[in-house]
Amino acid sequence: MKRRILSSLMALVLVFGLLPATALAAEGESTTPAVYVSSAGDDTNGNGSEDKPFATLAKAVEAAENGATVYVMSDLTMTAPPVFTASR
Repeated sequence: MKRRILSSLMALVLVFGLLPATALAAEGESTTPAVYVSSAGDDTNGNGSEDKPFATLAKAVEAAENGATVYVMSDLTMTAPPVFTASR
């Protein structure tokens, strides 16, 4: 009897201990802004999404919000070193 109660308590601790972690992980994935860059992209008609990426890194940085992640596709080639200036 003691063993059954102890097993049930351990199962409840595991279930309720893992629920907040999975909820936070799902929340972080859906709220993180992302901007995509690809050589097949378009700075004029693109919106920075995965389906309509920008063509240049400069445009992606300009469009990115604070805390955004800029994803650079593997087909993008750098022709010059990037230069970033802080705007205040």
